[in-house]
Amino acid sequence: MLLTVYKREYTAKQLDLLAAQTWAHRISGVFIYQNEHHVDITAMLRKYQQPSFPLRVYHVHSKDFNFPFYGRLAVAALLDTPYVAMFDDDIQPQPGWLQHCFQTVEKHNAIVGNRGVYLTPGKVTENETKRK
Repeated sequence: MLLTVYKREYTAKQLDLLAAQTWAHRISGVFIYQNEHHVDITAMLRKYQQPSFPLRVYHVHSKDFNFPFYGRLAVAALLDTPYVAMFDDDIQPQPGWLQHCFQTVEKHNAIVGNRGVYLTPGKVTENETKRK
């Protein structure tokens, strides 16, 4: 998982929602990519990096330069994992979201977006659940 922090303060809520996912056991780690220093997440990080929190949380901070969208993409490219999920700091994954994503990726060999769109070679299709 890759969460971004820019100017909103929803990271703690995102971490709680990820830990409560039905397939949270498939999350090998949560990388928080902080772009510049608009929000102080120091205290929040201390809380969520404790051994009692069920997910491993890491912090990557670009303090002195604003990398627009490509900063988080660079971090994602460095992760050694079969899947990477990225959330902007305004996305809140609802119950079952992670399981649905894994199942959609495996069923369609597709890239799944936060908006419910999946990409397959040659076409873009809305999520099946939206069409029903």
